[in-house]
Order: sequence, then structure tokens, then C-alpha cells
Amino acid sequence: MKLILKKILFYFTHFIILLINKIPLFKNFKLFEIDSTRVGHMVLETEIFYKESEESIIYFIFFERVSNVYFLKLFLEKINKKRTIIVLPFGFVWKKVCDNYYLFTKKSMQTKIMNMRKKFNYLNDDIPFLSIPEKDSKKGYKILKKFGMKENDKWICVYNRDEAYLKKYYKNFDTTYHNYRNFPVKDLEKAINLFIKKEYFVIRVGSESIGKLNINSHRYFDYSKSNIKSDFMDCFILSKCEMFFGGTSGICNLPISFRRPYFLVNVTPLESVFAIKKIYPVIFKRLADIKTNKVLTISKMIKRDVCNLSKEEEFRLKNVRNIDNTEDEIEELAIESLNIIENKNIKKSETQILKQNLLELEVRKDPLIKNLEYHNPVGLKFLEQTLIN
Repeated sequence: MKLILKKILFYFTHFIILLINKIPLFKNFKLFEIDSTRVGHMVLETEIFYKESEESIIYFIFFERVSNVYFLKLFLEKINKKRTIIVLPFGFVWKKVCDNYYLFTKKSMQTKIMNMRKKFNYLNDDIPFLSIPEKDSKKGYKILKKFGMKENDKWICVYNRDEAYLKKYYKNFDTTYHNYRNFPVKDLEKAINLFIKKEYFVIRVGSESIGKLNINSHRYFDYSKSNIKSDFMDCFILSKCEMFFGGTSGICNLPISFRRPYFLVNVTPLESVFAIKKIYPVIFKRLADIKTNKVLTISKMIKRDVCNLSKEEEFRLKNVRNIDNTEDEIEELAIESLNIIENKNIKKSETQILKQNLLELEVRKDPLIKNLEYHNPVGLKFLEQTLIN
């Protein structure tokens, strides 16, 4: 019965497409799917679409599920000034229609963003893709005022990746395969206290989170456990921060879209350090041999082909485990990040320059990384303590 319904849906869809193609007005149209189910994908795909779309084409866009309605609103307001865009309602239905069309024809009815990694450099210019309107900004500042913050106060957003979000919103999927990317919020405590000491407010971001910090300061605020969470406040807080500091997840693409500085810790696998062009330094998770407990050098990581793994099980099969960055390593990157955003002159030592050059030479031996952005900076102190050969 299901197969019969799918065939009926397919033939109906095919008929509609053929009909539309007969209408002169729709000769230059494209059906386009933007993945908005996760914030990270939506942020990247909307900007790439904006920069690749053409004024002469009419775009019918659908979204299967929207992870941040306010961000989408900003995007549509911007693109509608330059393009002819028609948003199709009931995106999940269109997704099913397109899937059925492909099932029977082996052809895609819709256009998608392809080879997305190669297009990440679109996000490296200095001009923010989106901006918060002034009237909305006033609303955001008014909300933060309840927590003792003023409009001219500066804040830093911190984030640790854990399983809370995926457990809540993807209950029917096994998401544990990405647990190797997680780390506890406690590891950010020294960095947070440093930021507070330098008179910044610190806001822990995220829609869901595990664990909490007992930091006795009015300058620390755990937004992830607050009652002011909303799609709007996610965008507002991350668009106005002095910098984003923390783990890798979709949320870190929001400050990138608004062109705020971002500094990442616990990046893994090693290939992710070089996946897209970065101007801000990161630090990564080292790997240790499970049997000997010995930390692998960069050279051994490449020889053992463990730089491009993407699942928890893959690391186990290769007999390696990820080592979280220590609180001290994270604090050292925090010091470096403050120097950068405060425009302090940082002079690299000869040892640091040599280590960066050695790292670049070594990672180029990896068949995948050699074609990526292997010049990306790594935290200076962290790099000093990293074994290359």
C-alpha cells in the first residue's frame, strides 16, 4: 500500500513539474532545498546560497525543519531585496516529494548546496552576512539588563559541546557516535575566571547543557539554563559578543555569520583544524594509544591514518582515544585570544615559528589535509608543547 501511495505521489509531482515547465514565466526557476534542521548547516547554506544565486532566476525554496526561525527571518529579509524568492510552505512535504521523485527517477528534483566545504571561504570576508536591526537590538539589551548588564558592557560567549541537545531533539537517533567531540564545562572554568578578571561579562551559550559552574561573580551568566532562551536571543547574544570561545558545534557558525572572532578548543579530528580557512588560532584534542597510553606525535597520527576519523567506533578500531585539552591549555588559548581581540602586539618566538613550520610540513603528508587549509594557526603555547615527530 505504501508503495502504491508513493507512486501516486510521484506521478502527481511529475505532472505538476511538467505543467510548470509549460508556463513561460517559470522557464527560469529552480526548486531549492536549504538544510535548516541544524543551526550550523543553516548558517552556512544560507550565506552560500545568497552568494551563488542569480538575479535572473526565480527560486522556490523549502526548509524541512527550521532550527532558528529568527535567523531565517533575517536571511529572507536580506535576500528578498536582491532575488525573487518564493518560500514553499510545508517543507517536510516537499522533502518527501523530492525523495520520492529521486526514488523512481534517480534524478534530483531540487537543487542543493554541493561541495560545501570548498565554499566555506565565503565566510572569511570582513563584512557580516546578517545584522540585527536596531529595534531588535534594543529589545535584546533590555532583556540582558535584567541580569545586570548594560548596553556598553562587553561580553564573551563560552560553549562546551555535550550530548544534551542531541538527546533532547534527536531521541530516535543514536547520536553517541559523536561523543568524542564532547568535554565538560568545568574545563572552561579557568578561562572564564580570566575573562571575568579582565572585566568582561561571560555568557555560557547553548540551547541545552549538562553540568554547571559555581562561579561567584555577577559577570557570569549561564544562558543555556535560563528562562530567556529564544531563537532571537541566540542570534543577538552571539552577534554582539566580543568573541566566541569554546568547543566546535553548529552554534559556533552563528558568530562566524555575524563576523565575530571565534577561538576553538578540543577540535577533533585533526583534519577539522584545517577543514576551512581560519584566521583565529585553535587547539585540538591529542590522541593516545589505548594499549600503551602514550600520546601520539603528529607524525605517528598521520602514519596510523587517524587524522580523518569521524565516529567514536572508528577511533576504537584504530586503538586510539581522544585526550581533552586541559584547563591550563584552554586558559593559555584564552590569554592569546584576549591579546588578539584587544589588538596587543604578539611577537612569536623563534621556537613558535619553527614549530608552526614543522606542523605545516608534517600535516601536508596526510593525503586529505594537504589539500586543505594547512596554514591555519594553532595556539602558540599549545603548539610549543605538541610533539611533531
